Amino acid sequence: MKILQLVPGQLSRGGIGSVVGQLCGSLSEKGHEVTVYELSNEPSESSQFAKERRFVIRRFEPELGDPFYFPPSSLMRELAQAGVDIIHVHNLNTLLPACVALSKNRLPGVLVLQPHYHRQGQNFLRNLVFSFYKTYLKISALGRYDAIVANSEHERRTLEEDFPNVKRALTLIPEEYSVEVPSNAEWKPSHFPRRVLYIGALTKYKRVDVIIRAFKILAMTRHDIELVIVGGGCEKRNLRQLSRKLEIDKQVVMKENLTREELWREYSSTSVVVVLSSLESFSRVAHEAAAVGVPLVVHNRGALAELVQAGSALGTETLEPHELAEAINEAVDHTRRKPCAIRTPNGDKYAVRMLELYQRLRQHHV
Repeated sequence: MKILQLVPGQLSRGGIGSVVGQLCGSLSEKGHEVTVYELSNEPSESSQFAKERRFVIRRFEPELGDPFYFPPSSLMRELAQAGVDIIHVHNLNTLLPACVALSKNRLPGVLVLQPHYHRQGQNFLRNLVFSFYKTYLKISALGRYDAIVANSEHERRTLEEDFPNVKRALTLIPEEYSVEVPSNAEWKPSHFPRRVLYIGALTKYKRVDVIIRAFKILAMTRHDIELVIVGGGCEKRNLRQLSRKLEIDKQVVMKENLTREELWREYSSTSVVVVLSSLESFSRVAHEAAAVGVPLVVHNRGALAELVQAGSALGTETLEPHELAEAINEAVDHTRRKPCAIRTPNGDKYAVRMLELYQRLRQHHV
């Protein structure tokens, strides 16, 4: 089977890229011909990974970059001539899925959409623009996809509520199936200092500022902790300034561009992982932390609430720093039972489920 994946951004930058890269590698290992079109203004950093996993990456520069990712005409021309069985498009929060849907009559094969859906924009202006865009998606674009893949039960419910007309095409393939933990990733936390860990983009909706404010409260009463922030983004400078203003900058360590092996070491040595964003349809960081067995503190909203309900995370009902500080303190000192590690029963299960969908759609298409 010839499979084409369209991704805003790069596989090497984590997030959506992580799950797509892993999926493509698994599909290639099963003998399928896989190509990825990356939409990025920067030179691709994913080539070595693709070479190792035996699939092809093509990079196209978008006419409009992040957060729009409006594809160039060259990509759409190549898409029409690709001669593939499956075209799998990612990220409903960009213009890419709408552009592909408009060209459906000229495209080969089956169209699959994986929304990775943020119900709201990241700020007032983006939310306003996104609300108009969602109206267009509901009326015209989404109905042109042969299948829409929800990556969590929360996302499935959200998509059904916001886009009732897509229910017929909606299928659930939990992204948690794709979480693979190395056999040597064992939770062995550092006892001094005890480490509070955040991994992810440094943008406002991730609420890293709340984590820093909560850490300040903790640092006033205990001196055996440090905060490790792993990631890059537009808020990095502001977060550094906030740490200095709160006089905890010497206890806040910032890291960026870590390899996967380095990330697993961060998980293994930390006392608690904190994830607060409720916009994501699925939090890969939260599930990776839980899979290693690290105590996890999350905002009890959205997809993160499923981890709280399963007993795999300690949830906060608000984003008030004092409540978060109390929850982190409990997790660090294990005053509540540490959740059992989640282990994926079959590391290949995600690719298998996706292949089953592809094959079913292809049979109907023929």
